[in-house]
Amino acid sequence: MSKKVPNQFANVPNERKQEEEVPSNDFLDLSKFKTKKEKAKDKTGKTRLTILVDEEVAKRLDRAAKRYGKGFKSEITSDALTKALDLLEQKEAAERD
Repeated sequence: MSKKVPNQFANVPNERKQEEEVPSNDFLDLSKFKTKKEKAKDKTGKTRLTILVDEEVAKRLDRAAKRYGKGFKSEITSDALTKALDLLEQKEAAERD
């Protein structure tokens, strides 16, 4: 013979449901995170290039990269080469005319 004991947790709210709530979209911007497939679609056609520069230029570039963060070396090198090649091509075009 067993006695019926009242449930002592009957009036306690279910805390598990509260813990499983997902943060709102205002709190966490998931749009900047991409899957591997999405990243593969966004490739910009960059090619790895190895160059040799003077030691002093390399030191200056390293110091600047520490201040400006990841991707700085690639970005500034690409921009500088693009501008230098544009000037060179303009000079060559002027010489042909």
